[in-house]
Amino acid sequence: MKHRIRISIAALALTATALPGLAMAGDGSLARSECRAKRHQKFLASHDANRDGVLDRAERQALRQERRREMLARHDANRNGTLEPEERAAARQARMAERFARLDANRDGAISRAEASEPCSFLARAFDRIDGDGDGLLTRAELAAAKGKMKKMRKGKKWHRGRHHDAKQ
Repeated sequence: MKHRIRISIAALALTATALPGLAMAGDGSLARSECRAKRHQKFLASHDANRDGVLDRAERQALRQERRREMLARHDANRNGTLEPEERAAARQARMAERFARLDANRDGAISRAEASEPCSFLARAFDRIDGDGDGLLTRAELAAAKGKMKKMRKGKKWHRGRHHDAKQ
């Protein structure tokens, strides 16, 4: 019985990847699991040097070193080889500004529902909860407020790979 279930799940997975139209929900959006799989495939395609489908220790270390070099090149203002707390804060602000600018296609200072509607976007799924004044636009202030709420919500929780558990466990 278990063997048949595994085969059925494998067949379903192959069908979903072979026929992308079937993998979409009724509203044309992708399910979360499919979004994760899509991001994972894209990540592996760019970082799996030996193309074996997994990141081994050497590939993970190379990725960490590459990211560290990029961060230092962009944000190490005093060129001392480490990011000081102020430089880290500035890097975080710069990343947020870049993300906002990338999403704000018409450069009006707010993200509309259409601009936030990438197929696998958390922003698209959470748009109504983040839009505090209900005007159909997300401002930097609303995004900052949502970030603060999420931070408070996570306090006292241990987060791991998208799941959370009480820290007391």
